[in-house]
Amino acid sequence: MNSLSLSILLTCVIGNAADISFSLEECISTAISTNYSVNQAKVNADISKLGVKASSQAYIPSLSISNQDNTSTGRVLDPTTYQFLSNRTVFDMSAAVGASMTLFSGFDRSQNVKKSRINLQSALLETEKTINNLSLQVTAIFLNIVLDKEAILICENKIEILQEQEEFISRKVRHKAATEGDLLNIQADVTNARVELAEAVRNLDIDKVAMCELLQIEDWEHFDVSFEEQDEIVPRLWNETDVVSSAMGLPQIRQRELAVDVAEHDVRIASASYWPTLKLSGGYGSSFSNARTRNDGSEYLFHDQFRDNLSAYVSLSINIPILSAINVSNTVRQKKLVCSRAAYELEQNKTTLGKEVRQAIVNANAAYERYTLLAADVDKYVEALRHTKEKYDVGAATYCDYSAAVSNLFQARGKRLQSKYEYILRTKIIEFYAGDY
Repeated sequence: MNSLSLSILLTCVIGNAADISFSLEECISTAISTNYSVNQAKVNADISKLGVKASSQAYIPSLSISNQDNTSTGRVLDPTTYQFLSNRTVFDMSAAVGASMTLFSGFDRSQNVKKSRINLQSALLETEKTINNLSLQVTAIFLNIVLDKEAILICENKIEILQEQEEFISRKVRHKAATEGDLLNIQADVTNARVELAEAVRNLDIDKVAMCELLQIEDWEHFDVSFEEQDEIVPRLWNETDVVSSAMGLPQIRQRELAVDVAEHDVRIASASYWPTLKLSGGYGSSFSNARTRNDGSEYLFHDQFRDNLSAYVSLSINIPILSAINVSNTVRQKKLVCSRAAYELEQNKTTLGKEVRQAIVNANAAYERYTLLAADVDKYVEALRHTKEKYDVGAATYCDYSAAVSNLFQARGKRLQSKYEYILRTKIIEFYAGDY
């Protein structure tokens, strides 16, 4: 966790009463450093690293040390002379050092090493994919929060305009220049506007809670975001071919490519069972028995006996599969089918991703076109409200005309606001596909 994220989190944890404002970059970096899914993906990558070490260690010979102590009473066998002794208590011991190694097993170990390295790459890509998905999720919620805040401003502006008109109509009612019904109507409109404001505040709280859950922050009430307002939304020209080509380098596609490689190595590992297995082993040891004596009947001391009983061996063994080849053949065919399936899944994912990129570009262009049209409508509705208000003030229009003009204006503002942030979000998604995120 970087120092900026840590300081922000500490401030939130101790419950500072002041609002803590996060930029989009700070939200993303904090989420990445605290999110459970990201940390789990990193742990899985560490596990895969251990898998690489384990597969590489398959080449290391096995080494063992053994020791055996026995005490027998009655008619016992002296293991050093292989003679039976009667009515004796015999203590004997043996110790040995042994080693063995596989010289050849059909190249399965080298394939396992390569496979484990591919699995590590896939685990690292899974971490990257998790971070990418989290970043997009944070971005979407961040923009929703900004949208909610602007929606609140629109509702407050609507209430302000209606309250000013309510005061004007109230004066007209007192001077008998307007009906009581007009006053009741605009009071109802003010109430409805306040309900809309409460709904906008609720939406903001919901999105703030969702963001704080991703950032592992409990004090969501004092959480806020800072966003550099764009004075003008400008269209972006996307080269569809270039974006699709860049998207093919995303982790989810590279993972599918690695899945094909893993399946191919599984075929080779299964085919290794057709080959003979060649193993080399050796050992060195000795033994002692207190029942054994020298030829002249004198005591055979431990160190002398242990030295004289020293022995060593070297063994070379080969195991050639014969009848098991049928089962191996079935396993190989199964692995080849899995490999073919992985290849089809790769192509399917590429096709699906290509469609998603093209659809994202279409959606972004549509959102921009909708924004420009709605922006023009807002200007028209502002002018229409001004004219309607002038007419209503002089009695040339009804309150229904005025109320409809106010409603049309703020509906247009709300739609323009939604299309604006929809376009910004669509742009962020395309930047993600293009590798510019």
